[in-house]
Amino acid sequence: MNAPFALLPLSRTLKIMAFLSPFLSSSSVFAQTSVNGPVTIDGTTPLDSYRVGSNGVLTANGATTLQISTVTGAQLTLNGSQVSAATGTAVSLTGANALITGSQLTGGADGMGMGNNSAQLVGSTATVIGSTITATNRGVNAGSLANLTLERSAVTATGTNGRGVEMFDSTVKASDSTITGQQYGIRMRADPGVPSSNLLTLEGTRVEGVTDSALIVGTPTGAPATATIFVKNGSTLTGGNGKILELINGSTANMTVDNSQLLGDISADAGSTAGLVLQNNATLTGRLQNVASFSLASGGQWTMVENSQVGNVSMNGGSVRFGDAASFYTLSLASLSGSGTFMMDVDFGGAATDFLDITGNATGSHSLLIGSTGTDPISDTSLHVVHAAAGDARFSLAGGAVDLGAWSYDLIKHGANDWYLDTATRTIARAHRLSWRCSIPHRLSGTES
Repeated sequence: MNAPFALLPLSRTLKIMAFLSPFLSSSSVFAQTSVNGPVTIDGTTPLDSYRVGSNGVLTANGATTLQISTVTGAQLTLNGSQVSAATGTAVSLTGANALITGSQLTGGADGMGMGNNSAQLVGSTATVIGSTITATNRGVNAGSLANLTLERSAVTATGTNGRGVEMFDSTVKASDSTITGQQYGIRMRADPGVPSSNLLTLEGTRVEGVTDSALIVGTPTGAPATATIFVKNGSTLTGGNGKILELINGSTANMTVDNSQLLGDISADAGSTAGLVLQNNATLTGRLQNVASFSLASGGQWTMVENSQVGNVSMNGGSVRFGDAASFYTLSLASLSGSGTFMMDVDFGGAATDFLDITGNATGSHSLLIGSTGTDPISDTSLHVVHAAAGDARFSLAGGAVDLGAWSYDLIKHGANDWYLDTATRTIARAHRLSWRCSIPHRLSGTES
């Protein structure tokens, strides 16, 4: 991943903040400047705060300012500039457009707020490139209908309850960036007054919740939230509580992970609904709690870390790994369809095995890639590896029979929908057959002497 942003020299930043500190505590020292037409400011412009009107166009080139606020229709451009607010929000957009490049926003509460004109249902739009946004409460507050694009930028919220980005039925796309909140990386919530939902796309981006979840959908009180999430091309999610995605209070989220490797848990409370897709060689190692639908496609792989229950599972060239060889887990599915691979382990000597239990309908054609540990069984006891309550699913051993020591074991179907590794029909393993045959003296043709 490319460097997400470029900082101004530390010495310059310290000098600027030292100069500003006596004035930031009292905004009354400065008279706010109203911008109602095209205005350009730079490093020589006296320090001030700005309010950009509906016909205003404010361009800051290498400028240092106090708080900037806008109204519907306003245009704001920041190039290599610094905007600071001791309290409140550094840049406040209300149904306005902003382009921020190579700049630093520092807010007492929020770094940037993106509101809307509720009467006209006009949200704010901001593109932030190569910049840093820092605040205590929220790095960016993306209100309903807002559209935020982050490129090679860093957004940070440092307060105890800090959220890197907070979304209210808005759209956020981040590429080659970092988003960090002391509590949550990104929180997605609902605005009942707006006919919209949350759309989050991460490309090569790192999101971290230092003490809690990387991503959380919903709030303990208020309306349930809805979110569609794409995690793509090397993006990472880190939660201090182990959760990379959490759903609460009856919320709904569907997350697609594409060509990214994730470590952590996905959790939905009893009233919430979570859907997950792993595709294009995406991997996830962690717990799935109350995941209603799960699709594994084109090399997507989930590695279990404990016994698990998942809703409807669709396989299209994906796989499930039942943890490491020393642990034996049970995976319970509400239904299974498609075609995929389940990577399991058995211990014949200890009669221990991973187990796939489909409590509903099972269809499709699936492979079991089974590794064996331990010693040969001391009795002819078959190991139960798959059960399905209904359906016409087919299961087979990937690569043929399972070898352990001198013997090979086949997968046998018993009854309607149960599959066993069968010890009663075991045969000599191929490697031992070859060794045995090579040890027999060759009989020569012709007359014996």
